Amino acid sequence: MLFSLVCVCALSGCAVTTHGLVKAQGDELRLLDGDGKTWRVGLHGEAAWLAYMDGVFVEVDGTRGLRRRVQVSQFRVHEGAHGLQAWLGVLRDDQGQLGVNDRSSGGYWAIDEEAREGLRPMLGKPVLLEGYVSGAHLIHVVYYRPLFD
Repeated sequence: MLFSLVCVCALSGCAVTTHGLVKAQGDELRLLDGDGKTWRVGLHGEAAWLAYMDGVFVEVDGTRGLRRRVQVSQFRVHEGAHGLQAWLGVLRDDQGQLGVNDRSSGGYWAIDEEAREGLRPMLGKPVLLEGYVSGAHLIHVVYYRPLFD
């Protein structure tokens, strides 16, 4: 009975939530979790952004497959590769103010004036911003990473 339950779970994909460090290893993406285990990561939809997040600490929800593989359906960024708070979203212009609708908090965060010109060419594209809050929903961007080719 237990064996058949394990087989059904492995073949159909049980729900799993885990967190860890995103690591690119060759052509494959892996997640190193807090228990020292490595998960192979399958991506679709916006989860494909994870492919550009080497070194970023994330939490993922998805379905578990065979051989420690997780097919990611949702994810949240906890910390950037430089250890700073991170915001993730598509860069947009809201009446002259660049910012992102952060996937983790759901709120709109504006970008400080210093970073705007460097980020403007990425308008409409997904970006990961690292920095700190310097005003009401205003991010002072220290590092940024485009999440596209």
